[in-house]
Amino acid sequence: MENKKDRIDEIQEALNDFADFVGKRRKELGMTFEELATKTNLSPSYLFRLEKGYRGSSLKNQINILVGFNWPVEKILQYLQLIIEDHESLKRISD
Repeated sequence: MENKKDRIDEIQEALNDFADFVGKRRKELGMTFEELATKTNLSPSYLFRLEKGYRGSSLKNQINILVGFNWPVEKILQYLQLIIEDHESLKRISD
């Protein structure tokens, strides 16, 4: 069972550098690019390029990857909430 601090740390890690997070998490889980591709409906080459920083990721693909890592819905919602809060704070600064 994941404690609250570990959950927040993992969410923050994903927010800070999604590509690095994907590479670390995939390796921690012992998943190949092909296995993650099957779980996410993304191509192995896309995942490889994402991890290497050659490719960005849309929010939709980020969610697919988090689902592929078996993140519970509540954790994904926390991730999305932090993205929204960050966006709102940037918008206030620019106004």
